[in-house]
Amino acid sequence: MAIRKIHEVGDPCLTKVCRPVTEFNDRLHELLDDMADTLEEAGGVGLAAPQVGILRRVCIVEDSEGEIIELVNPEIVKAEGEQTGLEGCLSVPGKYGIVTRPMVVRVRAQDRYGTEFEVEDEELTARCFCHEIEHLDGHLYTEHCKVLTDEELEQYIREQKRSWTRNEDRLHGHARLCAHDLRASGRGRARRVRRFHAAGQAAQPKQSHAKPCKGICFVAEYPRFSAGDDARRHGA
Repeated sequence: MAIRKIHEVGDPCLTKVCRPVTEFNDRLHELLDDMADTLEEAGGVGLAAPQVGILRRVCIVEDSEGEIIELVNPEIVKAEGEQTGLEGCLSVPGKYGIVTRPMVVRVRAQDRYGTEFEVEDEELTARCFCHEIEHLDGHLYTEHCKVLTDEELEQYIREQKRSWTRNEDRLHGHARLCAHDLRASGRGRARRVRRFHAAGQAAQPKQSHAKPCKGICFVAEYPRFSAGDDARRHGA
């Protein structure tokens, strides 16, 4: 296992359509293991194979419980609801934008051994599913939004803090994700890979009382930060 270089915006590999995985072998397992190590080192919550220079349809997402979801040849089969919030990318370091995504997303994929399964999740994990799968078709989140300046980012954070203070229900709805964002990056923890039933028996999302809302907790890939932090301290 090793830490791989994360390619940044401007690299041609980030604009290519990735090829499906057809061989589920040790090379694929090594790629998945290296991607998990690279993600942990970067402190992010999602990573796609083209970001480490491999043009294959492979990505990983860390869910709200800290488990790694390995997605090989993924496709979105259901999307419901709406959430709007900050989004960033390890391949676009230090930059953020406000992006609207579905609130609930179901993905059909294969695991590292080629077994097909489905997984459904919501909120931050649903956002990450969309973000990472877009990478596999050569797209970046910046195609959906204007990249914020430092001043615009700080203003957005201040506005969200005031909104949360005025609305306890919204603040409560963010509680689980905020706790996830505020925890340590997790370096050195034992890695857990989330396992699923076969396709047609999708694992159900964990129960949550979060409401569709706008917020800073919805982020993807880049190091986590809370509304109380100075955003300029956090690079990818």
